[in-house]
Amino acid sequence: MAPTYCLAFPQLDNLRVLKDKWNTIAYTKIVWPTEQNTNSVCNSASYCNFGPCIRRGLAVGGSICGADMDGTYVEIPNGTTMIQARQLWINKYGTISRDIRFNRADSGSGSADAQCITFQTGFSSLIPIPGMQCYPLPPVNVTCSIADQLNISYNTLTADKVNNAEAYGTLNILCDAWTSVKLQLVGPREIDLGRAGTLTASLHTQGKDLANGYSFQGWGQTTSLTVTSILHSSRQEAEAGNFQGQGIIIMQIY
Repeated sequence: MAPTYCLAFPQLDNLRVLKDKWNTIAYTKIVWPTEQNTNSVCNSASYCNFGPCIRRGLAVGGSICGADMDGTYVEIPNGTTMIQARQLWINKYGTISRDIRFNRADSGSGSADAQCITFQTGFSSLIPIPGMQCYPLPPVNVTCSIADQLNISYNTLTADKVNNAEAYGTLNILCDAWTSVKLQLVGPREIDLGRAGTLTASLHTQGKDLANGYSFQGWGQTTSLTVTSILHSSRQEAEAGNFQGQGIIIMQIY
């Protein structure tokens, strides 16, 4: 079953599990474009370690969560909110992190049945953050690749033709085995194009708004998806001049 997504909390991009003769390692990037949650995520007497963790299959509803192989975390003081934790995280690791590695056979107490990755907070023990998606591990040794950037240009538009104007780009996704793939625009549902909120763009493919996600089957060949960017203007005639913006699309395989 495909995971669900929220518009806040850190999210995972291109989560994959690779196995060789000796190890089974999960890899992912942490993507965190926005945050709206003001709840405290550190209730320790002093400070908390805040970062990603892998949870055991036998304790999906429990509190055992194992840190990643490289000790990726930020130290946050008592009372830190999710918004503040995000800022500390992106100051250290960026809005899109490097690849983070998890030993699938080491999920807190040596169990080999780890099945999902989430974020933890705590001092002496690691507690998963309430309400955040725990992302199930995808099939072993199935990978999908996608172009790093999607550039869409509107060229020149007349002022009265801006609202609902469309421009197009293409995403090419190659999966090396049969798998399900989900693409989703994360963060705000529409991309701000730098006109104080009066001009935004939504992204669509195959008739689906990418803010809601789009799923398809990958099966060992390239899937080419046309992405349509639709402008939304709150003014009858837009102001003259250049506009630009950017968004983040994450990919999940399952």
